[in-house]
Amino acid sequence: MYIYSKCKFQIERLEALETSTKGINIFNKLKCRVETLLLKNDDLIWSKLESVCTNGAPCMIGKNIGRVTLLEEFLNIKLNKYHCITLIHLESLCTKVLKFDHVLKPVSRRINKIKARPLNHRLFRTLFEDVINESGELLLFCEVRWLAKGKALERFWNIKNEIIEFLENNNELPDECKLLRDKNWLNDLAFLTDIFGHLNILNKRFQGEGNLFPVLVGFINSFMSRLCLFESNLEMGNLDHFVRLKSIYLPTDTPLTIFKNHISTLFVSSQERFCRFKEEEYLNNLFINPFIISTDDLQKYNPNMQLEIIELQSSTVLKCKYKELPDIVEFWKCVSE
Repeated sequence: MYIYSKCKFQIERLEALETSTKGINIFNKLKCRVETLLLKNDDLIWSKLESVCTNGAPCMIGKNIGRVTLLEEFLNIKLNKYHCITLIHLESLCTKVLKFDHVLKPVSRRINKIKARPLNHRLFRTLFEDVINESGELLLFCEVRWLAKGKALERFWNIKNEIIEFLENNNELPDECKLLRDKNWLNDLAFLTDIFGHLNILNKRFQGEGNLFPVLVGFINSFMSRLCLFESNLEMGNLDHFVRLKSIYLPTDTPLTIFKNHISTLFVSSQERFCRFKEEEYLNNLFINPFIISTDDLQKYNPNMQLEIIELQSSTVLKCKYKELPDIVEFWKCVSE
């Protein structure tokens, strides 16, 4: 992405690797293409490169001969490095700490028993067509697609009674049917479905075009604050944000402390995995509003940036532009001019 007459996202070119896919091969292709691009556009220069986003393959991020390392050596600078799916990937890793396999595996077996077998699927749909039309089809899910897994749990919860009836009538999965009538297991299912719903909200916010990085970090901060609220509410016995659990939970059931501890674990894991974005918050603050940077905050920036920030903050024209222009990208276009 670069800012010129407009904020521009552009796929410049797809390049084939004729021989190997080592970091040096990828770097040479990139260098050749960028230098061709620089000849066409005088406003683009290597020194303006601030960050790079890649996938997590060793040829890309390898410590010694990865493409990013070679790029840093070529430019003789340290780049801000990001994984192309960092936010979504971190969220899926956070979710694994909940350790609810005793819920997910039986749910998966029940769904596969119905959905993966054409005859069972047709019979199930014929028997419960009205419910399915209202609540939606059962969805298969896989280990790496957490968004799909959350939707699958939601659909499963909505038609769980019909699933019990179908499996019992067909003498299928008797052990799983017993679980579906176990109150403690149902509480776990309800809690997991609710928390996946909150995680999916975060996940969907990360997706799509046009989201600036500081906005994504704001989504993370919002999610962390929500976890704090959930933990506090569960401690007080408040289930307002866990609607499925609230619909079946009784005071004589498993203590809510257990669910509170799961939220605490998720919060700690998320805090550890998202800590880098917290550490870089000062850069986001500069981008969103450079006029709120205090003298004390200036110490966080490198010497050249300190002087430029002071220069920017002293400009009455830029202060007016910041207030008048519709979005932050338009403002930074003025600064670059």
